Formats: sequence, structure tokens, C-alpha cells
Amino acid sequence: MASTFPKRLNDCTLDTFPNIEENKDIISWLKDFADNPQGRSALLLGTVGVGKTGLAVAACRDYENKEVKDKYDFIIWRKATFWPVTDLLDEIRNGYGKDWDILGDVKKVEFLCLDDLGVERHNDWVDEKVFQIINYRYDMLLPTIITSNLTLEDMKEQFGERVVSRFVGMAKIFQVKGRDLRRKQ
Repeated sequence: MASTFPKRLNDCTLDTFPNIEENKDIISWLKDFADNPQGRSALLLGTVGVGKTGLAVAACRDYENKEVKDKYDFIIWRKATFWPVTDLLDEIRNGYGKDWDILGDVKKVEFLCLDDLGVERHNDWVDEKVFQIINYRYDMLLPTIITSNLTLEDMKEQFGERVVSRFVGMAKIFQVKGRDLRRKQ
């Protein structure tokens, strides 16, 4: 996959997250999720700058760094895929007619993080692509982390009841709290 983790968050871990006190339960759940994500997902909601992306990236890194062995005692390398939703939609749109089926790949990756859902320009095509990704991952029980500044009610207005129903059915929903980490203290 073409997207990578943001460099700004290279040092972000679940153990060093700045708003740790306000989000202990979320961090604990994400640590467990990174160890054993099968069939579970997380929806991280909150205001701008509270660290939703940092938590998601840290959970992805935890997932990748856990040593897992198969029945023959071989180490299995795990891969998390991170996409800002606006970038992903641009890649899908630009990829039509080319050899790479990015939509198919994103739907099927083993561990997916969709960052900043809801900032993209809203239209029927966007709704359809978001639904296709979420529905596939919901049906296949594939672990997914989604971050958004929207509330569930806002998501319902923007993406419809079908998408929100799947979020509620597939994901543990968290409200990330704390100060705006982008503002200097």
C-alpha cells in the first residue's frame, strides 16, 4: 500500500501518549486490540487536535511490533495500513483503469486505519466508496481503526444510517478527550 504513517508521529506510542490521563480506558483497550484484533474495530471520535490520529498510529505500530508465531514456531510479520481518507479517495479516483485495484486492496488489508473520516467533500461517489470499504470489513470481521471529528449523529447525516449501523456493529466507540496537542503550552 502506498500510504505511510505520518512522520510527525514517529515517536508516538500508547505508553507515551500526551493526553494519557484523560484516555486511560481507550489506551488499555487499544493495547489489548493490538495484541488480538480479530473481529474487532475501534472508532475514535473527538475534537480537533486531541490525539485521535496519534492513538491510531500508536495502535497500528503496536500491532505490527507484536511477535506472533504460527503453529511451526515461525514468526509472522503483521502489517497495518494507514490512510487519511481524503488521500485514499484521491488514489481510488485516480486509479480507475489502471493495473492497481486500490479499492480491492484496501478493503482486504489485514489491519486498516482510516484517518479523518468526514473531512472529505461529501457526494454520492464518496458515500459509495466509504460504504464499500466499511461494509466489506464489517462482513469479513477485519480489524479497522477509524478516526473522525464527527459525532455519530453527524456521520448518520453525512454517510447514512447503513454506514453508521455498521460502525456501531463492528467497532468499540470512544470519545478521545484532552487538550489540543497542536497548540503550544
